[in-house]
Amino acid sequence: MLIMKDGMSNKELQTRNYEYCADTIDMAAKINDRLVLDYLELGSRLYEIYWNQLFLPAWDTWSDFLEEVKMSSARASRLIGIYKKLILDFKIEPKKLAEMGGWSNISDILPYAENKEQTLKLIEELEPMRRQDRRDTLRQREKGEHEHEWHEIHVRQCSICGLKEKIYDVS
Repeated sequence: MLIMKDGMSNKELQTRNYEYCADTIDMAAKINDRLVLDYLELGSRLYEIYWNQLFLPAWDTWSDFLEEVKMSSARASRLIGIYKKLILDFKIEPKKLAEMGGWSNISDILPYAENKEQTLKLIEELEPMRRQDRRDTLRQREKGEHEHEWHEIHVRQCSICGLKEKIYDVS
């Protein structure tokens, strides 16, 4: 719906535009919440299929099944890990996990999840942060306070296709 001025006062137009934007934000939040819950359900299904080898005999291997699903082994492993550890073992409600804003955000905390209580505190602490801030916080917890020891990485890029390659110092 395109918002047109059609004889509206500036104030009316601003109010109408704001309401349209606010409705769009609500819509996006609902869609994202549903997507996260659907990914968690997918993790549950992948767990059952993998551990009970339900893919046999229709597919020769787990990899063949994942190819049919159009999913990488890494993504499937992360979704299964979330389901197994956080939902099955720790019994954390999927709606609580969805507060992290995306299944990959949930996956980021998986290596740091020690038990239900600690994980719930971690979710509460990290949920309001931007993704990069969450990752920085988790890395700092793992590595501790330290002075950074930098090394340079050089990259070259093709001006035609955009392909990027790292240039390694062999000296």
